[in-house]
Amino acid sequence: MKTPSWKLLQSFVQELAPELLGAQLQNVRFLPPDLVLFEFYLRRTFHLAFSLHKAQPQMLLLDELPAGQPQKKPVVLFLLAHARNQRLRSLRLLPEYGRVLQMHFGVDENLRVEVHLIPHRPNILVFSGAQKISWEKPQILELQDPSLVVDSDLVSISDWTQLWLAEKQNQTKPVQKSSQRNLEKKQKAISVLEQEMHGMDVEALQEIGEMMKSSADLLPEQVALLKKYRLDGGTLSDVFAFAKKLREKKSATELRLLKLRAELDQPATGPAEVTRKNEPPPSKLRVRQVKLKEFWVRRGRNAEENLTLLREAKPWHWWLHLRDEPGAFAIILCERKSILTKPYLAEVAQWLIRESVRRSWVGLEKFSVVATRCQFVTPIRGDRKGAVTYTQAEHFTVASKRN
Repeated sequence: MKTPSWKLLQSFVQELAPELLGAQLQNVRFLPPDLVLFEFYLRRTFHLAFSLHKAQPQMLLLDELPAGQPQKKPVVLFLLAHARNQRLRSLRLLPEYGRVLQMHFGVDENLRVEVHLIPHRPNILVFSGAQKISWEKPQILELQDPSLVVDSDLVSISDWTQLWLAEKQNQTKPVQKSSQRNLEKKQKAISVLEQEMHGMDVEALQEIGEMMKSSADLLPEQVALLKKYRLDGGTLSDVFAFAKKLREKKSATELRLLKLRAELDQPATGPAEVTRKNEPPPSKLRVRQVKLKEFWVRRGRNAEENLTLLREAKPWHWWLHLRDEPGAFAIILCERKSILTKPYLAEVAQWLIRESVRRSWVGLEKFSVVATRCQFVTPIRGDRKGAVTYTQAEHFTVASKRN
């Protein structure tokens, strides 16, 4: 998805300024691989996000705070130390530098944040009095003339964010396109090999060698064939040696053709690769698992199975546990760079409640849920089976009604 133009960014600023000016900066987070979130509050919460993608940086307004493990970065820590609880006093673009957003915080506007959304040069710079810090090494910006910017269709920042989220979620198309390209390459290779096979005159050369052995006169087409292979001045042994090499080459080509045709005969080779990729990783256990949206979720039937699933999980998979229900936890088999939202984690918690909680209750009941990546979950040695410790977890409550 392309980076918004200067005029589109200007429309975003004009849309957000009336709502954000005077808002208090409550938090700043960095979610890998490239998302920096500014959390503001003024009558409601705003999640102003900047994607520092190298080629296509973005300005976004998220409805929900994405779930994920924040990482500490020097710029984030600097902002938390100097700008947290400060109010946003100004929000504007610097027209002389193009896609550069500037924010001022504090009563005296003594803290300045610049966000550079320039393709291949994204950056965040923070200035507080004589102190300054930057995400990347600062580069000299070239002066721009806004009047030369080509007009583009203007959309709201919410619509732009939805387009960006839809593109992020669409992960199967590149695999399908790659499979289609592989299929076309194999078809082309088969066509070329068949033409080569048709032009290999092994039997004709063998026959010419036999005629030369008996000193018989060659036909005009046989003389032309010798010229084709540059054997018109060759001896009898040259003709037989070349015929032997050509026969070996023909046999190898036939084997290659058989292999390529067998690969093409497999039903839907490209989409099958996508299907296998979307299947859950194999497990030693016959576990209960379900696919919730784009990710597989699985749970064990007892403490021993839960530990086995935890050991099988990748470090970036997510672990989710019902705190008041011993042993009730699930593993979310997400991708390495996936960002799980709180509504999605709540959906997984609802499934885990239906699967794990056997007692009955009347009306709504609230369950305390804890979730974190599997790399932060450690079994306790010497304790009862299934006992674990965890760090850097997210805590929330889910209300469920018994079906």
